[in-house]
Amino acid sequence: MTLLLALLLLSPQEDVAKLVEKLRSESLEARDEATRKLKELGRAAKAELEKASKDPDAGFATRAQVLLERLRLMDTLSQDLQRALPGIADTLAFGTDRDWTKALIQAEELLRPQSRLPLVKRAELDLLALRAARGAESAEDRKAICRIVRDRRLASAMPELVRYLDDPDREVLDDTVEILQRIPCAEGPRRLRERTRSEIPEMRAEAIQFLRDLRCREAAADAVRLIADSDAEVRGSAASALAPLVGKEAATELNRLLKDTDDEVRRYAIWGLLELYEKTSGPDLVKLLDDPEQIVRRTAAYALGELR
Repeated sequence: MTLLLALLLLSPQEDVAKLVEKLRSESLEARDEATRKLKELGRAAKAELEKASKDPDAGFATRAQVLLERLRLMDTLSQDLQRALPGIADTLAFGTDRDWTKALIQAEELLRPQSRLPLVKRAELDLLALRAARGAESAEDRKAICRIVRDRRLASAMPELVRYLDDPDREVLDDTVEILQRIPCAEGPRRLRERTRSEIPEMRAEAIQFLRDLRCREAAADAVRLIADSDAEVRGSAASALAPLVGKEAATELNRLLKDTDDEVRRYAIWGLLELYEKTSGPDLVKLLDDPEQIVRRTAAYALGELR
């Protein structure tokens, strides 16, 4: 019945193909009128829109593709979600990435236990997540997207979310690394490994720390390379990554770092040897009981007690 009513909206001379062709018009009013009628036709216009979507005229093809996307969303999104967020299919199909961000944040509210609105399926959030992550313009929006992706485990967002590793907001950056620990994504560690070669020492140090937290064994060579870095902070961060990334084979390098000129590097080397439970390092640790820095002496004493 709905399809019959939609077809009756057309005049006898105005079939679907001619209506779709009006999307090519130079007149904005004509295009808008055709779009309105095609929306009312719904699935009755799908076949002609699919033909138009492959047209060499990019503008014409794009308008058809948008209407097809609207139909896809109407079919994919649950009726509960479409009732709770009226017009969501239109908003997403005709809107920007920013509209997808808003929609995901609103839709996720429907899954919260305290919500009185109808529940939505997690799969629907996953459908929105990629473009929502891309459209988060403010730090607050990116934090919200991180929380949603983390809590709902929305793996579809990961190709866009890894870009947050370059975010200037520290909280967003930390949230992204936490998500990478929960939802594996090869692109994240790859980008971090590239950053270990940055000209900026702070970026090298931070990158190897994050790779340590991710337990990225592929970054073992990066950790070994960075323990020879000219910057003490970088060497310290690399020292802290040796045990989890390299394993038992790191003992030799860690013992060498016990003689580093920087007290923090020496301290990280001690913790690394303790993590490996490397009892053979006892004599070298004993020497550090006379270290000029109290924090190193205390750390060495604690490690010796644990290794007995």
